[in-house]
Amino acid sequence: MNNIVAFDETSDINQTSNYSLSIRLSADGFSFCILDEIRNKYIGIKHFPIAFDPKHYPEKISEIFENEEYLSRNYKKVRVLFQESRSTLIPLPLFDQQHIKELAGFNFDSIEDETVLFNKIHKINSYTLFPVSLKIKELIDKKFSNVQYFHQSQPLIENALHQGKGKSNSDRIHISVTGNNIDICLIKSARFELFNSYSFSAIQDILYYTLNLYEQFKISPDKSDLCLSGEIQKHDELWTGFSRYIRNISLEIPSDIQSRSYKFNELPVHAFTHFLNLPQCE
Repeated sequence: MNNIVAFDETSDINQTSNYSLSIRLSADGFSFCILDEIRNKYIGIKHFPIAFDPKHYPEKISEIFENEEYLSRNYKKVRVLFQESRSTLIPLPLFDQQHIKELAGFNFDSIEDETVLFNKIHKINSYTLFPVSLKIKELIDKKFSNVQYFHQSQPLIENALHQGKGKSNSDRIHISVTGNNIDICLIKSARFELFNSYSFSAIQDILYYTLNLYEQFKISPDKSDLCLSGEIQKHDELWTGFSRYIRNISLEIPSDIQSRSYKFNELPVHAFTHFLNLPQCE
């Protein structure tokens, strides 16, 4: 994804105490967006493409913090979204905050300079556990107060369930593409079935993962919905590949619970769907 900058002319850097700031850290770079809490309206977004390198990524984030004026202010709220392929869902009865590392260790490897965070996803009575860089977390905590941390599974799952609400016969697969990773969420008969993350090296990998899901869960390619977000465009190679097998395909755009400046109309807003849906996870 290229550099993206879009700010409404009503945005006022001296009014950030009335704004909330959301930050996204992902394999394709660093993004931030600003929500006017009074008007419940997104008024700005900026994306910096950064090649992910665990050794130098914290330094690059620090440089952005130092040079970006909007990131030098205080905000009413600060939310941080980590797009991390390693995560696991723990059902509420099995969750034990005192044994976070042990629970995480059964499901994914973490390295020495990482810590494990967790979110409660109320709609599925589960917690999601995910590792984050200690250096990056310390950098953010030093820069801002009262930070809320999230994993990308939460807005994806919650929005998928919201879209299926009241549709008892609705089967939907939601796929988000970022860099060389995909997140897949399956909603069957309006109920959450699974969330998984995969890495891929070719479009055929994504098609294989997805079509296998249709077969495994006996989902009709003609009667279900496939909702795509992230780094994808209509009629690109992935879209074309899906269209050979699946009838109902759409780009998943952010919820309209928060409005957006007309400046966002110029952007591939589906690339930021789950990032912009973050306020609904509180």
